Amino acid sequence: MSGASSSLRGIAYIVAAMTVLSASDAAAKWLSPHYDAAEIMWVRSMIGLPLAVVILALTRGREGFRTRKLGGHAIRTGLMLIAWGPFIYALRTLPLADAFTIAFCSPLFMTVFGYLLLGERVTRARWIAVGVGFLGVVVVLQPSGTGFGLPALATLFAALMWALSTTFTRRLTVTDSSESMLFFYMLLSTLVLSLGLPTYSLSIDPGHGWIFAVTAISGTVGHWLIAQGFRYGEVSLLAVFEYLALVWALLFGYWIWNDTPNATVLLGAALIIGSGIAIARQEGRRARAGAEDPADAEGVAA
Repeated sequence: MSGASSSLRGIAYIVAAMTVLSASDAAAKWLSPHYDAAEIMWVRSMIGLPLAVVILALTRGREGFRTRKLGGHAIRTGLMLIAWGPFIYALRTLPLADAFTIAFCSPLFMTVFGYLLLGERVTRARWIAVGVGFLGVVVVLQPSGTGFGLPALATLFAALMWALSTTFTRRLTVTDSSESMLFFYMLLSTLVLSLGLPTYSLSIDPGHGWIFAVTAISGTVGHWLIAQGFRYGEVSLLAVFEYLALVWALLFGYWIWNDTPNATVLLGAALIIGSGIAIARQEGRRARAGAEDPADAEGVAA
């Protein structure tokens, strides 16, 4: 498989991942007024772990449960947990526009980390696409200007940790399967979050059971799709497609909370989608040509 064809496959996985993870986030937001962030994450991991075991057993057999990179899995899991906790906390206390605007600094961080830590050649087109996508986020969300209090700082920190975790995801794909990465993430998450059991209320409203199932199952599938995406595509390439989560957030907001997008929102969404389409088309041309586009070979660092 050529580099460009591999990149297109990575894009497809990340687009799918953003779809299901957006569903998981919407369900978590629904639950956040009723439960602590750690409790939500613990229930998610308890539901997701058996699913991860079944997926790994069916696809990789016994060999899939072995790894030489347990330390790498532990660091990746820790970074992801550190990212999810503050973000769920912020959803309870920060205006939604502010929370998502700050969270979508993550693709910018991902591009920088891809260049600095993974040695990826970040092309001019990718830098521009990330910048245009972030501009679309700002246009859509129109931050309220409430200032950088603790919730806002927590969200920025979560975005930074999530971006950093992607570098470990990319590295682990060299030695471990996506199914193994999913299993070890769920296993280690369950073990870590179970340490807080004495502090959890464990008083779950039966009517919320299906919402926990949605956030857990979609989150589990989403993490597998992310691992698959970074197996085939570079972090600096796939970063821009994280912005698609905002489009899904708008759709879920309309469906669940009856938030109707106005003309400004649609303009911002068009910028976000356009930035992703531009990169996808460039990679498509490379795939058809069987070689890198001349402009792509200019790799600009900053």
